[in-house]
Amino acid sequence: MIDEGPPLQELLDWIAQSPRELESAHLVFEKIGSGTATREISLAAVLVSDVFLSLGLTGLSETEEAALHPATMRPQAGVKQGWRSMACSGIAARLLAHPWFRNYWKAENPEKQRENLLRFLCVELQELSQYGGYEKFVLHEEGREEMARLVLRALNLHPQGENPNQAKDRLRAVDSLERARLMEKTKAAQERAQALREALARKEAE
Repeated sequence: MIDEGPPLQELLDWIAQSPRELESAHLVFEKIGSGTATREISLAAVLVSDVFLSLGLTGLSETEEAALHPATMRPQAGVKQGWRSMACSGIAARLLAHPWFRNYWKAENPEKQRENLLRFLCVELQELSQYGGYEKFVLHEEGREEMARLVLRALNLHPQGENPNQAKDRLRAVDSLERARLMEKTKAAQERAQALREALARKEAE
């Protein structure tokens, strides 16, 4: 069942106020571990862990923190995309700190909710980041809407005043990944049509 979430405009206004420092969410700091040992943790990992704790969920483990470390991101994507990915995670984590989510948060099956959010923040946003980071998802209105709707979908929510089908259709309209897939399909269809025309032309010339 998909529940009704907050008014979309509230979320868009909240994202618009995201500080520019989130663009540097890939920066790392030393964190004291067990005993006197220290390890590096990125700003993105700090933000995600903190918001999990504020929602009554378990903070990030060392392994999960490492998934949001720039050294971990580089083998999977270019350095700059890795940085954008962590900026996206920071933007989404800050959005989850909106008071509405803390008031709403459901206690049932918290580990499943945590798993869904972790996959969204650490995996799905990495794919999305190939299309932009802070500039796209904070400074551009459509990007803010895309981020807000993706966060709501990750929590199985839809904006207040919309039904689930309307929310799904609107997300599809602003979804960068969906748009890229459609463009790829269109390009492939055009290439097939061009190849067919060329084959017919060669046959007629024989």
